Amino acid sequence: MYTFKFLLPLILCLLMHLQINAQPMPVSETGESVQIRIGLLLTEDPENSDLMQEAVDLVTLAEEIANEDGGIKKKPVKIIVKSVDGNWGAGSKQAVDLIYEHQTTVLLGFVDGRSAHLIEQVCTKAEIPFVSTLSPDPSLSRINIPWFFSTLPHADQQAAVLVEALYRNVDDRNTLVVTSDDYDYGFISQAFVNIATDEYLEKPVIFRYSAGENEFKGVASNLSESDADAIVFFGASYELENLTEQLILADVDVPIYTPIMDLNIEISSHYSSPIYTLRSRSPIHQDTEAFKARFLERHGYMPGIQTTYLYDGLKLLLRAIRVNGEASDHIRGTLSSISEPASFDSEGVIKQFLTVVQIHSENRNR
Repeated sequence: MYTFKFLLPLILCLLMHLQINAQPMPVSETGESVQIRIGLLLTEDPENSDLMQEAVDLVTLAEEIANEDGGIKKKPVKIIVKSVDGNWGAGSKQAVDLIYEHQTTVLLGFVDGRSAHLIEQVCTKAEIPFVSTLSPDPSLSRINIPWFFSTLPHADQQAAVLVEALYRNVDDRNTLVVTSDDYDYGFISQAFVNIATDEYLEKPVIFRYSAGENEFKGVASNLSESDADAIVFFGASYELENLTEQLILADVDVPIYTPIMDLNIEISSHYSSPIYTLRSRSPIHQDTEAFKARFLERHGYMPGIQTTYLYDGLKLLLRAIRVNGEASDHIRGTLSSISEPASFDSEGVIKQFLTVVQIHSENRNR
């Protein structure tokens, strides 16, 4: 009896190890799958997030269009969507489920940086391509894992364009950085401060706030004390709306700059100073505008810039599958060497020219 009690924990540990390692292997290169299966992981449950629901609506329409002419190589495209919302580690669990249970050969991530790191680890072990489309976390690509790709320029790239727009050929620039403590926005704001300090010897004043905050009265006093002539904002679009409302009440009127993000067009109609953001100089895919028009017809609004990067990732995956098949290593090889309509650098990040644009009321950026 005592021997059994001693051995029981060891037996349980062994069974758990066998269960974890007894997962069926992903579909092989010569597998007879009847569908081309792509996994999509979302940061939140679409029922709780307009942005995540927009992402679901977008891939649903894209899947439908891809299948209108018989799919790819006579196989229908199937996009399986799961949320990583919940306890820490949900990203790993859902990635494993998509790869081994649903037999997907590639994963798309519309997730934050923390979740993206977990998914990246799973995909690397399973040798499955992972295309990140939402997080600007530069550490995702700097590990130099050949299975990782990103359609979104990372934090340092975005920050460099903003710094140049604000400081180049401008003397005595006084900038106030208003930044959320959100994981991903923290990367871009820190990169901005570092580049401005290193390249222009200008260290901006920083105002930090907790993600989800709607009280920005302290920003107005910071502007007065620092004599700032511009705000660089790193946070969510609804938080920017709250900020502009507070600035209007305080009779503060300075231009605002943001990284790549969706912006409510109503901001530019009630805030008198210009609001600038980052955009790609041209769309990656020739059919992007036609797709957006069809999305508008179905859903009554145009998809925003953030889900457009998701569309870019999905289209590049579908193109890679058309060119070289659905096997995971074939997809990875094609993405690594692709030159049109876009290409990736040695770290797997898309090569894209960004420019600073002013938001006008005729722009749609939800």
